[in-house]
Amino acid sequence: MTKDTFLFSEMYYKGKTMKMLKAAVAGLVLSASSFANAGMITNGDFLTNNLTGWTTIPTSDYATASSGVFMTFDNNGLSGLSQEITTSSLYSYELTFDSYASQILGNEMEFRIDSDIFSVVTTTSWNTTTYNFIGTDSTNTLSFLFATDPGTGVWNFDNASLIAELVAVPEPATVAIFGLALMGLASRRFKK
Repeated sequence: MTKDTFLFSEMYYKGKTMKMLKAAVAGLVLSASSFANAGMITNGDFLTNNLTGWTTIPTSDYATASSGVFMTFDNNGLSGLSQEITTSSLYSYELTFDSYASQILGNEMEFRIDSDIFSVVTTTSWNTTTYNFIGTDSTNTLSFLFATDPGTGVWNFDNASLIAELVAVPEPATVAIFGLALMGLASRRFKK
């Protein structure tokens, strides 16, 4: 093999190695990107004008869905909705919903994710509540509870949404090990 042939074959392998490295880096970048997953709550907008997908609390006729809005009636005491959701620790979740009461005095609302309880500010006009949390690798009960005193009107609730976004990112050490392995493969190729 002449010196010119050796240089040509060395440049050929360097070109192939660079293409392989570029492809590997592109694949790593694409695999690390996050994505969103919407629609984890069934019938969160109540556009079907029924409570399909929801369990009412308590099981009674004191609550209904009409005109695309869930409503609890005056003098009901405590009522609400619940739904089972499955979460993963690899995702962060954003829960949003709209609500308002016909008057502030005597009306309270809270939402729960299993035994964790969160109160909601009572307003007399539509208000959007947003809550972010990390999943737990289990099935959770998501509940919305409404309390009304006699003569205090109704609660209105709509647009319940739960969006998941992947939060798992490769650790820097993992990326470094991957890079060192590629460099080792490339240097082995040059030694031949």
